[in-house]
Amino acid sequence: MIKKLASVISLFLFTTNFSGANTSLSGYIEGRYFILINRYNHLYQSLWSRAVVDIEAKANQNAKLFIRIRGEESSGFLNEISLIESSKKGVSFDRFYFDLNRKNLRLRMGKQVLSWSFGYIFRPMDIFMPVSVYEPTFDFSGINSIKLSASTGRFSQLDAVMVPEREYENSKFALKFITNIAGADLLFNYSHYNVGDFLGFAFKRDIGIGLWIESIYFIDSNINRYSRKLNTLVGFDYTFPFGNGLYFVTEYNHDQTGFEVDNYDFSAAMIEERKFLGKNYLFSMFNYPFDSKFSVSMFYVSNLDDKSLILSPSLSYNPGVNVTINFGAYFNFSKDGTEFAPNILSKSYRGAHYLYLFIKTYF
Repeated sequence: MIKKLASVISLFLFTTNFSGANTSLSGYIEGRYFILINRYNHLYQSLWSRAVVDIEAKANQNAKLFIRIRGEESSGFLNEISLIESSKKGVSFDRFYFDLNRKNLRLRMGKQVLSWSFGYIFRPMDIFMPVSVYEPTFDFSGINSIKLSASTGRFSQLDAVMVPEREYENSKFALKFITNIAGADLLFNYSHYNVGDFLGFAFKRDIGIGLWIESIYFIDSNINRYSRKLNTLVGFDYTFPFGNGLYFVTEYNHDQTGFEVDNYDFSAAMIEERKFLGKNYLFSMFNYPFDSKFSVSMFYVSNLDDKSLILSPSLSYNPGVNVTINFGAYFNFSKDGTEFAPNILSKSYRGAHYLYLFIKTYF
């Protein structure tokens, strides 16, 4: 894997330097060690390693090429189950796109990350990027797409995205207009994907606390569970003036398109590209920095209908520049057959707890 990664980087740097492009390189190397503890008190372990290299080449102010190369290796139980995309192996292009700018227009084409929601973990408008209940801010791979952005004013922008598929009707389309009025961010959206078409509206503003509301309404769908239904998110965050500042964020999601508790269909959920199965969810997180080196955080996410729950405390340590060390756990308090302990998972892993140690260095 290392030889392949080095070969790709060397070839690209040679090409860009030869062509005279302004090139920069950055990235990180990360190791994650897991211990799984199942309900029978059996222990399993796994190691997941990842190297990420970002290469940016600017031909001029109006043209840019960006490549993210990711190499991964895993061992142990992560070769049998996927935990936050951790079962991937080998070297891949995580992102690969070019930007062309012309006055108020920007065209981005290639494998890119699409940000299409105000939500932290619940993202009703986002039909593009996945979500992990174990790590809401996980750095996922991009999606092959075409995005056109047009600045329509000092505080407003219009974005159009297409994710092409072999069959035109199976492609994804989305149109988003975002603006700011009286200090409030407003987002208007239309999206089409294999489930149907929906309209969306989102509001975000700081009113002493940060507040965001996001809702979509399916105007057309060939699935009865979606037709004329809403999916709504309400969230807020606040930093309490306690010590060095206690940050707190919470989100509630009510999704009328979700499955009933006694009728979960995992196969249908995969076809529909659902991020969550049910109808009602709650997420909360706090983070407190003791000083410049140590901080503690904890979050939980719960399906309020089937009572499944994941709780994750962690301790972060920054021993020096460009290095972070995290120690924590994922505690799964879920009964068999619930969303976070599905019966489709082996009993050895169903409802298991995880201890972890992450070490990450940047360059």
